[in-house]
Amino acid sequence: MPVPVVCPTCTTTTEVPDAAIGRILKCQNCREPVRVPSELPPPVPVEVSPAPRYGLWLFALVATVMFGVLGVFSLAVVTVFFLMIQPESPVPGTPEVNQAVVTQSPLEQAPLAELKRQQEEREAQAKRESDATNEKAETDR
Repeated sequence: MPVPVVCPTCTTTTEVPDAAIGRILKCQNCREPVRVPSELPPPVPVEVSPAPRYGLWLFALVATVMFGVLGVFSLAVVTVFFLMIQPESPVPGTPEVNQAVVTQSPLEQAPLAELKRQQEEREAQAKRESDATNEKAETDR
């Protein structure tokens, strides 16, 4: 196994054979004497990454999908349940009563009545004007 040697002068790294251990050699770059160390440098530790753990990711993905499907299914069941619930049907022969009647106080009813009256007046005025233009068009013929 070749031994790496670093020149202290030019910092060039050269690999020499095992037979040169403990000897002095000349640097191939700067020709300065370089001593080959008698001990080999400690091996560089190689970090071994652990095997990927797909188990946890796969579990998270499957759980998310299952809860999503379960959630959609539950939502559908609850929706169908509420759609199936209907208020009690009225007794045959009795008039239906609208349960969504909005009650208004007399103070609220007064402006509403005034607005209705004004709307009726506008409609009557528009009808009179329409009739007048129709009569004028017939007389012009």
